[in-house]
Amino acid sequence: MKYKIILFTTLLLFLLLPKEIYASGYVNVSRQQFPYDVNNYYIENGYIVINGWAVTNNEQQLTSNATHQYSLTLTNYKNGQSKEYIATLKSANKTNLMRMQTTNRVCGYYEFDASSLSCYYNFAMAGFEFRIPLSDLEADTEYMINLRIWLKLVNRKYQTRIYTPAIDKHYEVDGIRYWLRSDMSQTYATVYGEPVFVRSGPGTTFPIHRSWLTCATNTLFWWQYHTYRNIQGLSQTNPGAIDSETWVNMKFDQGICVGNRSRAFNGNTYNGWIAAIYTDFTGIPATIQTAKIRNSQIDGITSYTTRKNTQATIKVGLNNQQNQTNNIKVYHNGQLVYNQNIRYIGKRTQTINFNLNGSGNLRVVVTEPNGLFRELNAPIYVSSEREYVIGGNSTINDSTPIMVNVSSTGSITNYYERYTITVPNPHFKIVAGRGFDSWIQLNYISDTPEIMLNSGVVVSGFFPTSEPTLGLNKTNDFCSVNYDLTTSNLNSRRFSIPEVYLNKLTGEVFWGTNNDNRYINGFRRWYPPINDDLGEYSYYLTLDNIGINNVKIRVNLRYTLEKTMFGNNDSEYKIIRVNIPDNLLIRHRLSFKISDLIERLK
Repeated sequence: MKYKIILFTTLLLFLLLPKEIYASGYVNVSRQQFPYDVNNYYIENGYIVINGWAVTNNEQQLTSNATHQYSLTLTNYKNGQSKEYIATLKSANKTNLMRMQTTNRVCGYYEFDASSLSCYYNFAMAGFEFRIPLSDLEADTEYMINLRIWLKLVNRKYQTRIYTPAIDKHYEVDGIRYWLRSDMSQTYATVYGEPVFVRSGPGTTFPIHRSWLTCATNTLFWWQYHTYRNIQGLSQTNPGAIDSETWVNMKFDQGICVGNRSRAFNGNTYNGWIAAIYTDFTGIPATIQTAKIRNSQIDGITSYTTRKNTQATIKVGLNNQQNQTNNIKVYHNGQLVYNQNIRYIGKRTQTINFNLNGSGNLRVVVTEPNGLFRELNAPIYVSSEREYVIGGNSTINDSTPIMVNVSSTGSITNYYERYTITVPNPHFKIVAGRGFDSWIQLNYISDTPEIMLNSGVVVSGFFPTSEPTLGLNKTNDFCSVNYDLTTSNLNSRRFSIPEVYLNKLTGEVFWGTNNDNRYINGFRRWYPPINDDLGEYSYYLTLDNIGINNVKIRVNLRYTLEKTMFGNNDSEYKIIRVNIPDNLLIRHRLSFKISDLIERLK
């Protein structure tokens, strides 16, 4: 019964409100004259959707498109341009909410401005839904919102700025944030209903507050035309539904009597609730704000050194906070070498290949759908292909990075490779007829475990002379021999001269092995020709195609024939063996007379 009395009094107030002069345009009115609730705001299929309900005071029916039309205008604060959107009418029956409970007769279709005491209007289609294309909204802009109604039967048009403190939402689509912003901290509520109870919760079923001060009674009422500045929150009777009704939670103090009623006035001590239909909001109205949001970043770039005019590889660390399609461009020395649209969310590593025609600068540009972009620069190198000359065991540090990592902040880390060369002896001193070990060890050291020694290393030996039986041809005064890979692991290689075998009787040297007992294994050794003069000889080994930088290393080495086995080279004597050991490694070809040999051995 109390609820009916309150509603009756409030609606009577609506009836007594003065009407503004109507013109062909829209008349600006307050929420008191044009009650509304905006109950939902979301984005769907490229549209902003706003829905809720709105009515006017007793003027005409709201039952179909023939009776009324809702529209919404968005005005760009930057340029003042406005766009209007027509609503789709929705079922939201507010007839009982607005009627006097003592009035039982429905007003006629063409019965206008009737007293609420004589009849009530049918507000069966008081719901609205607006669909605003996202493409209509500029980024980084704020839009003023006006809700409009055209009462077609009486040809009146009203508009009001809206407040949506119950809906302060934003969504992001393709890197643009769309925010229906209504700052509750800057929104105030003025109560215009009378009398209105102070409820302890958001609804008529919640208890009424009792005041410690008794006027006619100790029932606590909101103070008509008083402004409350401490709004704590809002609640909806049916959240998200078009016909939902909003309740407002406000802070207040108490201790005065006005109109013989105990009143709640603006304060900070107590909490109370009021139906929003009895209030008018002031302060900062709702706006739609659009802003470009940076969702994407470049976590880093890794470039890999490669040979000139071959396919280079770079890896780009991408990071996207939203599932959106970004454009990825890569420039090398200002020339576009990669251009792709990629949809992703979260972190990913994008591997990009392109033809590298020289060292220089990489620029990676990631552009979001909203036009915002990030870019990051990184150096990239072609293989140095340097040639190094050393004289024995040595470690070589090439100055060209094999890999470069650039962090998101632009910090550069270079990674290098080193080569350690080991030979058995840089200068052998031997007796004519003997061989010497000829191998070379390559150890590869990389600053990153991501890169290991390549498999294409080639080693060759170059000697000043050779036995005719080896079939070697001279080039540039040296006889060349291709070395075999004999041992290998991830970053280490050993190369040796091919195996040879020796004729026991003649001392001739041949490639390969022979199990005939007339021959012995000469192993992987180099045997200078027996007839070579005594003295020092130079030879060298080369290693080609080493590492990422494709370097070449020449190792200059020496051997010295210090003496012959017997006598001088012009001696004539012959050694006859009774026994020929199987492991004979000393070769002979000179002949002697035994008497001469005996004489020489005295």
